[in-house]
Amino acid sequence: MSYKKINLNIDNYMIVILVFVYFFLYFSNIFAVVDSVEFMSTDPSSIVGSINSLFVDPVYNMNGGYHSRVYGWTYFAENFFVLAPFKLLGADHVTVNIVIRFFLFVVGLGVVLAFFALLRRVVGSWLTFFLAFYFITNPVVASFFVTIHPETTGVFFYLVALFFLWRLYDRGYSGVSNYIVAVICLTLSALSKQPFAIISFFIFVGFLFLYIREEKPILKKLVSSLDFRKKLALTLSLVFMVSFFIHPYLYIDFKESLGYQLRPLSHSSGSVAGIVYPWGKVAIEHPIVILNFSLLMLLPYRKRLNLSDVFVYSLVVSVVLTLLFMVMQKRFITIRYIFPLYPFYILHVAYIVHVLYERTGRLVPGNKFRAGVVVLIGLVVFPSIFLNMTQSAYSVYKRVLLDGLTTKNVIWEYIQTLPEDVRVFYIPTVAVPDKYKAKGCHVWRNCSSYDRMARYNPDYIMVSWAYKHFDHEMVQKYINEKQYVLLKEVQSTSSVRRACGYKFSGSSLGSKFISVISPLASMRNADDCMKAIKGLVLARKNQEITGFDISVYIRHD
Repeated sequence: MSYKKINLNIDNYMIVILVFVYFFLYFSNIFAVVDSVEFMSTDPSSIVGSINSLFVDPVYNMNGGYHSRVYGWTYFAENFFVLAPFKLLGADHVTVNIVIRFFLFVVGLGVVLAFFALLRRVVGSWLTFFLAFYFITNPVVASFFVTIHPETTGVFFYLVALFFLWRLYDRGYSGVSNYIVAVICLTLSALSKQPFAIISFFIFVGFLFLYIREEKPILKKLVSSLDFRKKLALTLSLVFMVSFFIHPYLYIDFKESLGYQLRPLSHSSGSVAGIVYPWGKVAIEHPIVILNFSLLMLLPYRKRLNLSDVFVYSLVVSVVLTLLFMVMQKRFITIRYIFPLYPFYILHVAYIVHVLYERTGRLVPGNKFRAGVVVLIGLVVFPSIFLNMTQSAYSVYKRVLLDGLTTKNVIWEYIQTLPEDVRVFYIPTVAVPDKYKAKGCHVWRNCSSYDRMARYNPDYIMVSWAYKHFDHEMVQKYINEKQYVLLKEVQSTSSVRRACGYKFSGSSLGSKFISVISPLASMRNADDCMKAIKGLVLARKNQEITGFDISVYIRHD
């Protein structure tokens, strides 16, 4: 790929604007939903619990908590060292939760700056700013800037690794420091979650291919050379040292640690044919994913367009990995599982826009034609970016403005009034204080079947029937046959939406795609999001309660 000369004055102004937008959208999230992990959504609650478990004897054992043992080792290790001083000073749980959210905010800011720096090596200032702005405000990306999860850490480290590998390539592979930083960052990214291990592997393979091609040796001679053996030893040593530092129990108890890594494979069970339409339905609502697939049509013209081998390799790998990640996720089909590849999608678009822009400049003299094309593209794309920003703002400020005003908060207060020796059955939408949770029964774990519920014999059953991810029929059957009676209902009193954004006029994939790319539809939906944000402010003012309705049943004796 090409290397663009950097104008520090313009770039610095653009970075300031991007940082300001990032702060405007995401800073307030640091102080939202920090009163208790029980008020967080399912994964963040479990992840924060896993972070806290690192401080319980044996200290810094990733195998102690559910999420830390399954994935996210880099993220948990970093949080451990960030939180350690606060834990030593006796910080309360609210402070701990704020620090965890602040760390997520800082990592997200690092992603923004690293992505800008990488984009800037591909295209000019204005296109870099435009695409970085799109990246920051994209709702899929935004969800990981505010939701406690290890994906943001994984993206940050592979972006930094790409930057230093690119620098090493530009300098003719001279300077071992760039290589060391890149390998360390690729290892840290790989340890963030299983998809990042796959991405990091292909990044390293691509770099190795470039290195071998540049050297142009006989492969056998290269592999047997002393220089190659030294670099191989350095690479393996760095990978081992970093992984041992991040997760020592990976080696101390390798068999147990490896067993935990197989758990996410349960999401891969099912028919491939059965996920084609659902994944197509999800992908069609995200133009950047479809656009990345569409770029494959340019490959037959790679020589005529003089496309870089790096671009071709990156594009093909990104498409293959997109399909692989879709196949790996058959149970919960949502675009968030494709997020690790989003920076590549945008980098590919940036490169192709740059190539086509330069080519039209050679074919059509003067700048008027190219300027007209840029204006036309801007008029088409800007409404979509504005909609992205309003969607992201709604998702963030909903979390902030409605903090404390949920059915979870209400049921929390009610449960506190129950006798301490009662046995409680609950699902993820119900916040249960520790004194009841310690001997409680969760629908996903110790009460996942009728027989288990019968053996536990709960005094109270607390359930949200609108929540999808549990066996409704089994729980309803148990309630009916054991003659539980409805004791209390906590209902939402708010009309705020779970989300705002695209509204589709038809059910076909084609009609959805047209709705997504239509500038007029984007502006209408953006206006709808603005009204939804006003609705949030009004809901806060009126102290409206939102969330899933919760029904409480008591055993009839």
